[in-house]
Amino acid sequence: MISNTKSSTVAVYWSRLLPVGDDSAYRRECPFCEDGIFLVGRTRATFVLEEFDHCISCGQTIRYIDIEEMRKKEAEG
Repeated sequence: MISNTKSSTVAVYWSRLLPVGDDSAYRRECPFCEDGIFLVGRTRATFVLEEFDHCISCGQTIRYIDIEEMRKKEAEG
């Protein structure tokens, strides 16, 4: 497995990442490795979607460019 834990943070659009299955509205495939997933975390205190995420397989850290749109969509939900 490729380890991207020391790689620079990459800015991505969540809306352009491929969804993983039908059971989660937020999970997305990692474009940096074969089996990776971004789970889209939430802050513990407020449960607001977090701007930064990392792949559970390769460790690549990303920043969602469209985080405000994601939060707005969820609030309208």
